[in-house]
Amino acid sequence: MRYEAAMNLIDDSIMSLPAQDQAIRSDLAKALRQARGSQARAAAHRVGEQVRAQSGRHANWDCRGSDAASEGAINRAVAVLYGHAQEVEGAGLPWFDPRVGLSEEGHVVFEWWYDRNKLTLYVGDESIEYVSSWGPDMDDQMQAGVLSGNLLNLWTWLTLPPE
Repeated sequence: MRYEAAMNLIDDSIMSLPAQDQAIRSDLAKALRQARGSQARAAAHRVGEQVRAQSGRHANWDCRGSDAASEGAINRAVAVLYGHAQEVEGAGLPWFDPRVGLSEEGHVVFEWWYDRNKLTLYVGDESIEYVSSWGPDMDDQMQAGVLSGNLLNLWTWLTLPPE
């Protein structure tokens, strides 16, 4: 989080430059986007290794009968992660490493928290499901569904400042 706070401070400083310094403003903004992108790609690689490590868990890995992750789920999760890092980079949004785990069904699970917002992805062989929550009330403060398209809308929601 310190890195992102520093990046936001730099971003604010860039925007406070006088209008006549537009060329400098543009160059600095481009450099900031590249730095954010480098951070997202490095994080995607780091987290991708955590995802690949899940393949070492066999059926009943939790002694409760849970399924192992299939090779397809592992590969899909890594691809989703790298694709998401590129989306975050392109949008100039902050990147946060997720918590990585497995569900009882053998889906790779990514969990992100930002303030009161939480985003969870369940990546399986055939689909990616999500749960977004912003409080404990399942009826009024949670949304779930099958992810179609990219994660950018959910990521933007996750990283929005609280109201």
